[in-house]
Amino acid sequence: MPNSGKTSLMAAMTRSHTRIGPEPFSTTRPHVSVIGFRDDVRIRVADLPGLYEGAHVDKLKGCRILRHTYRSKLLIYVVDVANRDSEPDRDPLKEVEVLMDEAKSFFEVNKAKKELVIATKCDMLHKDALFNLDSLYFRLKARYPDIDVIGTSARFGLGIERAVTRIRQLLYPDMLLTAERVKAKPIDEILLPNEQMKQESLTGIDRLQLPGFIIPPAHGADTKPPPSRFVRHPRYNEME
Repeated sequence: MPNSGKTSLMAAMTRSHTRIGPEPFSTTRPHVSVIGFRDDVRIRVADLPGLYEGAHVDKLKGCRILRHTYRSKLLIYVVDVANRDSEPDRDPLKEVEVLMDEAKSFFEVNKAKKELVIATKCDMLHKDALFNLDSLYFRLKARYPDIDVIGTSARFGLGIERAVTRIRQLLYPDMLLTAERVKAKPIDEILLPNEQMKQESLTGIDRLQLPGFIIPPAHGADTKPPPSRFVRHPRYNEME
């Protein structure tokens, strides 16, 4: 939607330098930038001019904007959740549904694409931004359970990292993030047997109960035990 903070959001996510203006429809043409990650993953993001109701039938302006969504893999709907004095009855949920209808009415392929809602200007507490964000989240989840809502503030950088992470998860669900990668094991844990395995094996031997067995006596030997008291030799005195 116009004046929803799309350019400020993209500048916070990609560190791009684009003109940002307070007036509506300040973005007059698409701007493409790149989100870079530490593991050399690159995601291109396009900042399109603001849409409006009935844009998919406006061949002069609306269709020229919507045609850039054909090659996209993810549709991100950016809405402003702060109250506006000029529009006291504005509903962020209605704006999201208008954006959905315009994108899906222009291209049938957009109906099968993944979607994400990003709420901007959440730092404006004096304009009930957080209240409107909660209202948008619960009402949108009730109608569209598969669409996530992320609150952000481009001015203070709040929620930017979460939004970028969610964008990557939606585009590359099978690729692990840098924080989720398993670190390499030290060499002591790879060599067999290590110290831990030795201790576990010794503990297992101590607890092992061996079956009882009897040693058979030698052939012709006396099986009686020897006397417990000392017995002198009969010729002990003579040997002295």
